[in-house]
This record gives sequence, C-alpha cells and structure tokens, in this order.
Amino acid sequence: MSLLMIAAVTIHDDDDARKRYEDYVAGGVVSLGKHDAEVLASDEAPAIVEGVLPGRKIVVIRFRDRAHFDEWYNSSEYQEVLPIRKTDAETAFVLVAEELDLTKL
Repeated sequence: MSLLMIAAVTIHDDDDARKRYEDYVAGGVVSLGKHDAEVLASDEAPAIVEGVLPGRKIVVIRFRDRAHFDEWYNSSEYQEVLPIRKTDAETAFVLVAEELDLTKL
C-alpha cells in the first residue's frame, strides 16, 4: 500500500526567504528521485471549498510505503536542505495510507 504525504506550506513573506526556499525545493526534488517518490500535485493557490487551510501551498507526494518515506526523510540529501524549510516556512506534513477500498469510507 502506498503512502501519500500532504504538505501544507506557508513561505515567509520576504524575498530572501523565498529565494532560499527555491534552494530547498531544488534539493528536495533531487532527494525524492533517489527514494522512488513521485510528486502528484503542487499548488500555490489551491481552491478552498470549505474550512481553513493550514498553509498557502499544498504539495502531495506518493511514496511506495512508510519505509520509503522514512528513508527519504532521514536521508543525508534531505537532511541537508531541511533546515531551509524550517527557517523560511511554516509547514505541516500529513501522512495518509493510500487505501482505495470504498467500503472503509
């Protein structure tokens, strides 16, 4: 069963933070490729139909399973760029098992 990571991101409102965040994205994308992950969606202006979004940008990434997510998150490549995200953005990562059994809804 695959695992989806949904990230809600608010990049700090200054030009330097946005430039550094671009470095985080570049490094993060390279690290994802090494761990068999796939970016399914990324939207800086998602349509909010109901409720309050905990970030301005939403990113959805599919991992083969939780072990692959953990390997990616703890990898030296990702850990190298992680401080940029923690400094220049507020984020929430949510992990969801991708089950398509409609009887469990």
